[in-house]
Amino acid sequence: MKTTEYIDLRSDTVTLPTKEMLEAIMHAKLGDDVYGEDPTVNELQELAAEKLGKEAALLVPSGTQANLTSLMSNCNRGEQVILESESHIYWYEAGGISAIAGLFPWPIQTSTGAFNIEELGSAIRPKNIHYPKSTLICIENTHNRHGGTIITPAQIEAINEVAKKHSIKLYMDGARIFNAGGWT
Repeated sequence: MKTTEYIDLRSDTVTLPTKEMLEAIMHAKLGDDVYGEDPTVNELQELAAEKLGKEAALLVPSGTQANLTSLMSNCNRGEQVILESESHIYWYEAGGISAIAGLFPWPIQTSTGAFNIEELGSAIRPKNIHYPKSTLICIENTHNRHGGTIITPAQIEAINEVAKKHSIKLYMDGARIFNAGGWT
């Protein structure tokens, strides 16, 4: 009987390291991270930046810290963040979006984890002294609570167009982005 292997895209925490991964960890070259002398971390950051077409990348100890770092570097306290109602940032992470970052989450319910463009556009609050400023749109790829749904490049581009139109930044919680892209 032939078994079918598959990649479980529900969460990065359901993936276990292979023997080869454990062997690589055991023999990884190490150095002081404060002085930028850890060759393994440096190589990982350079590889991530290259694969994603970015100027640089930063390794942090957890996905929660990565999301909070990104939220706080893209927004000011009291601003509105638009995200999918089942998103990891909204459901988990101990409410850090509000408790630590001081941001106002504005969840939009979807059936797949990908925004309907019209609904996304209508979630952006008009400039008004009584409303928090809409500053950031967050997407998640792959989408944890939607069973590993992949937000396609075309969907991301459409969301980005809405963001650009309203001068809002776009952030992707990409804990499983390499699974979504099929990269190794």
